[in-house]
Amino acid sequence: MSLDSGLIDCSLVKQLVGEWARNRTQPFPFARIGEHLATCLDCLAWVTETAHRPAEHYLQTLQLRLSDLLRLIGESLLRAWSQHQDAHMHFVVEPKAVPEVKRKTLGFLRRYESFSDQTRTEAERIRTIMAASEPSALALRLEPYELTRYFLDTALRMLGQAEGRLLLQLYLAQTEIYQAASERKAEHHDRAAEHYGLARGCFDRIRAEDVRRYPGLLRPENGPRPGELTIEDDRDALVGARINLAVMLVQQDQYSETSLHQAIALLFEARRLITELSLPESEFLPVFDNLLIYYLRLFLDHGSDQSYREARRLAEEICGAPELATPFLKDYITADRDPALTRLLRDPGAVELASYLQDQAKRRGA
Repeated sequence: MSLDSGLIDCSLVKQLVGEWARNRTQPFPFARIGEHLATCLDCLAWVTETAHRPAEHYLQTLQLRLSDLLRLIGESLLRAWSQHQDAHMHFVVEPKAVPEVKRKTLGFLRRYESFSDQTRTEAERIRTIMAASEPSALALRLEPYELTRYFLDTALRMLGQAEGRLLLQLYLAQTEIYQAASERKAEHHDRAAEHYGLARGCFDRIRAEDVRRYPGLLRPENGPRPGELTIEDDRDALVGARINLAVMLVQQDQYSETSLHQAIALLFEARRLITELSLPESEFLPVFDNLLIYYLRLFLDHGSDQSYREARRLAEEICGAPELATPFLKDYITADRDPALTRLLRDPGAVELASYLQDQAKRRGA
């Protein structure tokens, strides 16, 4: 039975509706406030707005910001972990200094945990795992996979369908690849296969994305705010997924002839996407670096003379494109950015190609 409108005031209406909006597990308190709303237009307008824009909207905003910060912590851990891996990845977004990110994350958690019992529980889990990710923590040295995956997976779940989800999928795939390599080094071959399979699942989800959503995008002149993910990051991840899947296949199958041909096909798929999405090739130098490596491996390891001719043709194509030649020659020929390519070019069978690339680098002052 509803109470007389004179027994309930505007502040109590807002209190009751605010409690309902916080978790919405109870029915809307119309029986308590209905008569008041019939006579108070101010409260009616406020309650209507709250009912149609419930507290979940505020929670969603908090989750998006918290997702950004958790992703940056996960990315920093992934970057540190990658220094000890044979297969490296290109990070599209540079993380802020980790201590500052953690400070902001703790601030968001204080707001986030006050929302409901569920968010309070999750906030406590995040706080606990953040402590385990401190540089001095034993867990960071023993379990980089568990920590990295927790932050990235939590960030992805909070992000939902918002911009940046493809990049997070790419980071999760790389996390699985690194763990697979660690398991294989320990001769845990079944576990390694499981992690490679999880990585493949991430790549498949990215490759299933409709790329027609992404052509014609322009990078903002001033760029996004630091740490913010954008649809441009997702577009870059479409290409990055092909590159990293190619690297995974040859790593998993130890540079077999079949895996090398599969990887080359993926890199050509990446090149087609770069053109289709109007991206500058100079931002995706690993495509050309890995193509040269795989052609040379087919030639040196599997005796394919045709692959050596393809490597030479690709080198001439690179050197014939001014916007591509200078950064590629500077990074991969002069600075030896990729030790794997450097080793292959030092092989006696690749002397002629190595001389050509070194001569081109000198001519261009790269």
